[in-house]
Amino acid sequence: MTRPSSNSAGPITLRPVSNDPITLHTVADTKEIYQALGKLAGLNVIFDTDYTSKRIPMDLTNVTLMRRYASWE
Repeated sequence: MTRPSSNSAGPITLRPVSNDPITLHTVADTKEIYQALGKLAGLNVIFDTDYTSKRIPMDLTNVTLMRRYASWE
């Protein structure tokens, strides 16, 4: 049996590359959208080999990344 590490880190704090509002209107594969938003947030996004991307509309108008991520919780 394994025990959780006593020195494991807590939740991460997002530090976006920019706090400027973004506008994005597109229909694209979810993988491309996640990678683009991850890049703007300064995150490396990785995908499970079983992940299946699909095309979706993404409409963001004058929204900061921190506000966008907070709405996903």
